[in-house]
Amino acid sequence: MTSNNDTESSNSAQENISNDDKINQEDIEILFMKNYNEDQIEKRLLFLEQLQKKIEKETKELQYKSKLLQANNNIEKENNNDMDIEIENDSEASSDQLEILNPEDNKPIEFSLVTSDSFAEPNNDNLLLSSEADFIDIKNEESISNTTKRKKSKASTVKTKPTKKASRKKKNNDDDMEDFADTNEKPRRSKKSSETSKTKDKSKINNLFTPADKFKRIKESIDIPEICNLSSLYPDEYWKNNADNGEMINFINEECPLELVKEANIQDYSQIVGLVLSPDGEMLATFSTIGTAKIWDVETFDLIQTLRDADEEQIDEFFVGRFTPSMEHMIIAGKLKDRKKWSSEDDDNHILPCPLKIFDVVSGKVVSRLEGHAEEVLCIKNICYKGENYYVTTSQDGYIIKWKMKNNSWTELDSYTKMFDGITCMAFTISFLPNTGNRYFVAATDGDISIFDFESAQIIQRFVTPYSHYCDCVKIVDCLELPKPEFIWGQNDELPTKDSPMFCYFITRGVEVLDADDDTVPSKPNKCHLEKLIYPASEHDPFKIEDINSFQDENYHSNSWLIKVTSNGRYIVAPTYDGKLFIFNLKTGKLTGILHYHDGVEVRDVAFHPYKPLLFSCSDDGNVKVFSTAKK
Repeated sequence: MTSNNDTESSNSAQENISNDDKINQEDIEILFMKNYNEDQIEKRLLFLEQLQKKIEKETKELQYKSKLLQANNNIEKENNNDMDIEIENDSEASSDQLEILNPEDNKPIEFSLVTSDSFAEPNNDNLLLSSEADFIDIKNEESISNTTKRKKSKASTVKTKPTKKASRKKKNNDDDMEDFADTNEKPRRSKKSSETSKTKDKSKINNLFTPADKFKRIKESIDIPEICNLSSLYPDEYWKNNADNGEMINFINEECPLELVKEANIQDYSQIVGLVLSPDGEMLATFSTIGTAKIWDVETFDLIQTLRDADEEQIDEFFVGRFTPSMEHMIIAGKLKDRKKWSSEDDDNHILPCPLKIFDVVSGKVVSRLEGHAEEVLCIKNICYKGENYYVTTSQDGYIIKWKMKNNSWTELDSYTKMFDGITCMAFTISFLPNTGNRYFVAATDGDISIFDFESAQIIQRFVTPYSHYCDCVKIVDCLELPKPEFIWGQNDELPTKDSPMFCYFITRGVEVLDADDDTVPSKPNKCHLEKLIYPASEHDPFKIEDINSFQDENYHSNSWLIKVTSNGRYIVAPTYDGKLFIFNLKTGKLTGILHYHDGVEVRDVAFHPYKPLLFSCSDDGNVKVFSTAKK
């Protein structure tokens, strides 16, 4: 009897279901037919929310650009009275613009999946967030979910990262390396405000890289014969791979276009912030923000090993790493966060002191930890100096540390030394100067470029850059089509002179202050710069910097956190925050091509393979894209 009553009430409830409820029920059934579960529905909702924010942001940007165009049109109307002069000026401007944008064939090459001469935008199959099918694959969905959560980093990371540094008070307003007092607590210099930055820009128009006015240069004599001998005994080879070796990507143009290597399925479940090749070029390591480093076979693109610290109780994020020369170990670092403590200042879990972890590549176990940095580790180099092994690291805590390893090993720490600086708030990337036996290196520090003496562990010179916010990338490059020094330290019997000095080239990348009203539009166009670093010709001479070229385009937007560049000696590949890679001719500075295969988010790192015709790029979309010279 009770059973019949229950059945009747159930049937009655079914009859009372509204049409809307039936439609909702059908939608839910469809979702589950597409392999959705409760977590995936939440991720889908999160994606739609983020997509709406993206649409709103792009709308604001278009409105902003529309206002600029309207202002330009008004100016043109006011100047119509002088028609002859206007036509002449327009003709010259148009010619200049074409010369910059179209170096070879009146059209920049925007590479696509099929051909290099297509200027069409990528279709929906290439846009990971535009197709419903992308949400059916669980792996893709995990990647997209993590990506959308950090989508705002284009603007917010640029703004919030330096804020933490600016909040620290320096001990003395006039402490900019005046006395180089050795104290336990390093004085800090507050970050540049947008007002002071814009004022300084006017004085840098003619001379982009200038000596820092308030910085007192260390009066260190340079024993040039000793450095030449050091360079001869310990020649450096790690920076010399270039397009002339006949194996890596050489020319990039319509006759030698790049194409996507479709069989390369390299990905992780979160942002891939960095990548590095093994010394023999056979393996590629990727570093993600979920605390994993994956090692891939470069020939087959198969996953070889996944490195993860299973014993770590806190939250790991991996940014950078390096193989040891024997490739038996990898040193990896990034950010370590407190699992149970929140930081309102960072809007993230509280940052703990960030160790460097040395992994056994075969077993995947952590065999050693190097403790010394208080915040995120942003760059790692492994070098030999006078026959001894060292790691060199930079960090957002402002310190550059050299780690001396025991008994020519790469796993046992002997001692570590913090580079004597005194003013740097954030130390980004470093690059060792060629033909100095690893004695000197150049570093991106705050908004400046600094030169350090590795042996004495101290800064010796500092140069102001043209960037209004900070310079986060510096890289020594071998420019194949630009002049070489006549005399090279350690390679020639004769020493360089002031008329014929030793020099090298390097590239910098910078971030600009964001627009005060919108906080998304940079106050200045983004650029990279090519500089010549002129070595001292006598023991008391300083290093000098000479401006060579700049790389820019109206669509080149790179105003984000930790975006690195690469070069093969002929071109510079410069990633952006909106998923593209701009390829510039290193000699002319003109745009050669654009790669647009990452989904509108930051492309963090990029690298040419030293002896294969391959180019790798990694992004916040959790993917590594591999490009190769197209076969015709």
